Amino acid sequence: MIKKNFWQIIIGIGIFLSVFWAGKGLFKYSFYQTHDIARHLARSYDAIISIKEGQFPLRWSGLLNYNCGTPTFTFYFPGFYYLVAAIYPFVKSVMSAIKVVSFLSLLVGTLFFFLWMKEETKDKWAALAGSLLYLYAPYTFLLIYVRGSPEYLSFGVLPVVLYFYAKAFSAKGDLSFLTSCFLAAVTGGFLAISHNIVSLFIMPVILLYLLIKFWQSRGLKVHQIMLICFSFISAFGLGAFFIFPAFLEQKFTKLAIPIFNYQHHFPTLAQVIYSKWGFGDSAIGIVDDAMSFQLGFAQWAVLLLVAIWLIFNLVKKVPISKYIWVVVFWVLSLFFLYLVLPISIPFWQKVRFLQTIQFSWRLLGICVFTLSALFSFWIAGIKSKFLYWPILIGVVVLAFLGNRNHLLSQPVLESELSLYRDLDNLCLNCQKVPAFAETTLPSTASQSCFFTTPLVESGESRDKLLAQEITRGSTFGSIKLDINKDKLIGNQIILNLSYFPEIFHIKINEKDVPYEDCGGRVCVKTSDLDNGINNILWKVGETELERFFDLVSLSFFGTWVFILVYFLPKHKIK
Repeated sequence: MIKKNFWQIIIGIGIFLSVFWAGKGLFKYSFYQTHDIARHLARSYDAIISIKEGQFPLRWSGLLNYNCGTPTFTFYFPGFYYLVAAIYPFVKSVMSAIKVVSFLSLLVGTLFFFLWMKEETKDKWAALAGSLLYLYAPYTFLLIYVRGSPEYLSFGVLPVVLYFYAKAFSAKGDLSFLTSCFLAAVTGGFLAISHNIVSLFIMPVILLYLLIKFWQSRGLKVHQIMLICFSFISAFGLGAFFIFPAFLEQKFTKLAIPIFNYQHHFPTLAQVIYSKWGFGDSAIGIVDDAMSFQLGFAQWAVLLLVAIWLIFNLVKKVPISKYIWVVVFWVLSLFFLYLVLPISIPFWQKVRFLQTIQFSWRLLGICVFTLSALFSFWIAGIKSKFLYWPILIGVVVLAFLGNRNHLLSQPVLESELSLYRDLDNLCLNCQKVPAFAETTLPSTASQSCFFTTPLVESGESRDKLLAQEITRGSTFGSIKLDINKDKLIGNQIILNLSYFPEIFHIKINEKDVPYEDCGGRVCVKTSDLDNGINNILWKVGETELERFFDLVSLSFFGTWVFILVYFLPKHKIK
């Protein structure tokens, strides 16, 4: 027992030190620069303010788009912003909160990958090696230090979900089984809202994992199978408040309009084997690419070594059932690698939903996951210590060495530091929009708002009207408008609010009034105004569709609470 605890402590310390070394670049500078960090700072700041104002779940980011607002949180992975908002009160800095979320994503992902693989393989060293391969991959550091994409949060949560499912299948008692199913459902729900694209591709992988586990665990009772299935469905149910509005309401925005041609951004096989590390962008073609698309030397080594091993086993006619997980994760790795490369373009043309991710190299993260799981399952099955230890140590060392130059961030330019410290201005400036910068603008908008956008203007002549802003938050505001209706041109006035149907509650002189879409901005009829002074109040709410799926998510959560409260004390699950 003492020896077992000793090695557990050593492994725990080793994982923490490995994560600390991988994430040290997060803390080198007070502010670091990535492709999207300014946008995430601005959105996070807005999320914190919106939650303080009582908006939950997050829908509207009213400080963006030069205070005209956009429905950013309806469409973009709110899980990340909820975490930042939760951590912010403890660190008192949005940048620090983002750093903590980034570091915890690395730590939690690595730790739970180890726990998941240990549960599956019963081999602590194979589990540790796989978790380090999962951590030390070029794409991981590309997400953290180059792109600044919250995809890394999804890859941090994924092993947690799988660990709880593994615990459910191996549970010996009712309490352990039910608790594991519940935690798998909750973490699966969080995975669903952590990143749209990653969850889209990861959920089928989790489903395949569960199907194989069902096949292997033939002693499960019917109610256990049903509860595990309900747990998987609950991931979509608990995340329904985000998943379904994000899909069904995108028609009101520019999200449905493709910005990049997916065929222009396939990396070559040579680039996936090795490409120079950089902090630039993915360019059209390959000549001007300024970021790395490499899979990782250690990851390639695993893929090739396992291929040789599989051929050897096929020749020896070893039953596939004895190494089913090796086959599954090797095939999955090849499949996702195929989707990354230009050879898969005909497949992308036929399966059109793939085109929505725009960059095939985004699937490298899933390749890293499947290859890491493959390595753990494979190395755990090697009985010869003369092969086991050299391969295990060699691959891990190669992973460390192959990423030694990928562990640092870029500092923010001195000339821009003041902007990063003043998040009110950053919220405005990050919306200067090149066309691709904010796709949640209304579908009818010809351009975003700007500094010069007036509080109120005439609907036809676009003349600026005499108005004073009394209050303004992210989710509410009030305006005092003084008009002479006889001199107004047209029958509408336009407010400095981006249009989105049903979401605004507008009152003029204490009377509820409807609003319309005027070129992507909110407008109201002049017939609802009085001559002279008018008090206009607006507040952000939710659409009927959003409220419905809020109830769906609450219903799933309530069902789980009922199951836990009713069954656990009485131990009725046998």
